[in-house]
Amino acid sequence: MSEPRRPIRVMETMDVTAETLEKILNEMHGEGYMLDTIRFAMSDASRRPAMAFLIFCDPKAITISESCAAS
Repeated sequence: MSEPRRPIRVMETMDVTAETLEKILNEMHGEGYMLDTIRFAMSDASRRPAMAFLIFCDPKAITISESCAAS
């Protein structure tokens, strides 16, 4: 039996490059998820982000009142 589809997915990456972020965005969009937000974790030693957290919502699995975009 397969796992039920989750209404919210969080993807994290330590490779914060345009190519990696684009790959994650395209992969999740292909699975039917919609991007809600991207959060960056900064390092004191660098101006570049150390990590990125991408939060996605499944518009089919949650109602409008529960929607990430509604918050």
